Amino acid sequence: MIMDINSPIRNAKSLKLGEQNFDEGKSIICSLPDPIIHHILSFLPTKDAVKTSILSKRWQFLWTFVTNFEFDEKLSKYEVVNEDKRRKFMSFVERVLLISNSSDIRRFELFCNVLSDQCRINTWIHAVIKRKVQKLILRIIVRSELGPFAEVKPVSLPHCFFTCESLKELNLEFKCVLNLPSHICYPHLKILSLSQIKFLDDHSVQRLLTSCPKLVKLALHACDWDNVKAVYISAPLLEVIDIFEEGLCVKQSCCQFMISGSKLKLFRYSGDFENDYCVFDAPSLEKAEIIQLGLEAMGYSLNVQIAAYRGYKLLKGLTNVKSLVVTPDFLELLASAEELIPYLPSLPNLTYLAVDEYEYAVDFACSRLMKMLQKSPYLESLDFKWGVSLSTYKESNDWTLDPVPPCFSSHLKTVTFRIFSASDEEELHVVKVLLRTAKSLEKLRFPSHVEEETRTLLLNLLEESGSACDIVFVKLRPFYEKHEEY
Repeated sequence: MIMDINSPIRNAKSLKLGEQNFDEGKSIICSLPDPIIHHILSFLPTKDAVKTSILSKRWQFLWTFVTNFEFDEKLSKYEVVNEDKRRKFMSFVERVLLISNSSDIRRFELFCNVLSDQCRINTWIHAVIKRKVQKLILRIIVRSELGPFAEVKPVSLPHCFFTCESLKELNLEFKCVLNLPSHICYPHLKILSLSQIKFLDDHSVQRLLTSCPKLVKLALHACDWDNVKAVYISAPLLEVIDIFEEGLCVKQSCCQFMISGSKLKLFRYSGDFENDYCVFDAPSLEKAEIIQLGLEAMGYSLNVQIAAYRGYKLLKGLTNVKSLVVTPDFLELLASAEELIPYLPSLPNLTYLAVDEYEYAVDFACSRLMKMLQKSPYLESLDFKWGVSLSTYKESNDWTLDPVPPCFSSHLKTVTFRIFSASDEEELHVVKVLLRTAKSLEKLRFPSHVEEETRTLLLNLLEESGSACDIVFVKLRPFYEKHEEY
């Protein structure tokens, strides 16, 4: 007999089985010791952890022992504040902080608006500092009574916030001026992330950056440096610097950043060189990324020229790197100062070069790319995230590399095309050039999703070239992750 999947008997059995599984799961959770349940609840949003108090008498106060707190008002700057919801949110935060156990706090996240009640929020911060918080994330939208586009008052945090000895990670996001006191001390802070903050002057920035002797990672995202002329970034244990600029306002006058660190390993820059960056005295620097986008939106040729000189200056300080990521826009930017191309710095330690982009392929015949390859004698891996084009192909379909970069003859082992189309004759010609000129090549990598016809065509090109390299098809994962080969 064939039983209908929707029959009452089958549904009844499924219901019983579901109830049994639920009861078993409930029994397992309830049998766990309190410390384990406290740990599990710490991974839930605070409002969900508090809701577990209605499950049973035993669960009534289990949530009060969590060490992670997350409060999110979920309101953008341009939304109208609902006074009733706002009042409930503020009361909820205060009740949780009042009722929760007085043990140390591991992580505290607060995403909220500041109206005329900053003193209440400062009281929360004071309470959290008192409980020796280790990771503190504050994302605050300061609102003006005059409307969302009106200038807002500076944020002033309690003095104990700037001398917290327990903090190991601090993340601040304020789209306004942050008032900094004369004395700042974070003796154990390892990670500092500042986003959209406007600084008053050079001295206030310097006081903050020099207050963290154990700093390992620094992130500066879309901060406002209009009032700052110079910033010196250096810390004895600093390993990672991540800078993002969102403006396209390139002017002659700007903020000068001097960056050094004997243990600096990774430098990441994303922006359009609104400010000037110089990296020096960084012997341990291994990886660097220069993600320059929006060249067309930069406007006047003078702005582009200024940005090009700043780009060269930054690249000159990264000559020790082993891994470098650039964008086609950055290569194009360098072309805006043709007089500097012959002086492109040598990259004697570079073994990995990636051309990263989100919109278009890089021109393989680009003079700046060719010059960079010429200046990288020990390059082992070349990675094209969005494939390649060949601007010279229409003029000459027998184009080849001349001169051939030294690394092609001795060290280049792997070339990766993360996007590839066999219907594009330019890309096919680049493959032919590589097979003909890269004598040390061991692998050509292509996406695993290419059609069988394309695979056959590539394998035929390999056979015709007589190259000893292998063609492999790669299951692509997010950039920088390891690949699985087929």
